[in-house]
Amino acid sequence: MSSGAMTGRLDSLERAGLITRTPHPSDRRVMFAELTRDGIDLIDEVFALHLANEEALLDGLAAPERTQIAAALALLERTMQTVIASRQAPAPRRPRRTDR
Repeated sequence: MSSGAMTGRLDSLERAGLITRTPHPSDRRVMFAELTRDGIDLIDEVFALHLANEEALLDGLAAPERTQIAAALALLERTMQTVIASRQAPAPRRPRRTDR
């Protein structure tokens, strides 16, 4: 995500009253974003809905099947971390202009 896109998203969240931004005291390039009370309430609400959705998705699985899936996901995560750590990320490419 570009810094411009991030700024746009933060602007929207700030206008909606979900975050406040505070400048870094010594580095003018840095802004801190903090959830407001409304932002925290929204996160709590959405997270509860997310957990309920996950539970509904897993409801048809027996305990051993859930354990097997959790183990497979943990293995996948470790593998991804190993692969990511073993390679150096390429420099970001600038998007091509399509208006030519």
